Amino acid sequence: MGLRFPTVERRGKEVVKFHLFMRAGGETTTFEAGRECFFNKTVLAALALASPEVLSRPLQLATYVKELRTGDRTLAVALRDSAGNKLSCDWTNDDDWQAIVGLALENVRVAMGG
Repeated sequence: MGLRFPTVERRGKEVVKFHLFMRAGGETTTFEAGRECFFNKTVLAALALASPEVLSRPLQLATYVKELRTGDRTLAVALRDSAGNKLSCDWTNDDDWQAIVGLALENVRVAMGG
């Protein structure tokens, strides 16, 4: 697993994206999302909360239906640990995302032996 925040060109503009790398079946898959999107923040919050020990074991992405404050429902993605437990925590846009990103990066680095 790995994380990056590359600057890429999209529709003629340079934007910062969130890249999540996961390995399965001998192949690496890259998930790309906007830096401020729900997927990005949900994954980063989970990685910041989980211990490097948990992150060093196989993880999976799982979908679930999330009810929004508006009452609308949307399809969301969560990380699950090797036992199938959902790795998640509540977050808001006002949280300290610089600290959350730093902790998520550090947890992944330690988990991957870096």
